[in-house]
Amino acid sequence: MWKVVNAGGDGDRKLAIVTRPEPYAPGRAPPEELFVKWLQEGDRLEQIGHSKKMRGFMVMPVRVIGGAEGEGGWVTRRVVDKARDTPEDVWFVELRNGQEVEPRDRRRANNNRRRDDD
Repeated sequence: MWKVVNAGGDGDRKLAIVTRPEPYAPGRAPPEELFVKWLQEGDRLEQIGHSKKMRGFMVMPVRVIGGAEGEGGWVTRRVVDKARDTPEDVWFVELRNGQEVEPRDRRRANNNRRRDDD
């Protein structure tokens, strides 16, 4: 599960869910025919498939937790180039058991899972 951070509200910090795997980072409005919903700070999303790299961004398929039936699509998760990654370019935090997970904790959990599979 993911929680929206550093996005939402007015102005250039809006983050959109769209119908196709296209990157629309905050500050870039999608065309009306692709638009599904504007996300707000604190919205929770469930990732429902594999993320894709698209033109310098990671996009992921999602559904809105507590949203209307079928409310979902694709959302831009982050900039691909982690060297250029700034705190303002992080629009989601991962939630595990309701708690925010640090990026290095995600890697560690995946490595432990791989070792357990051996």
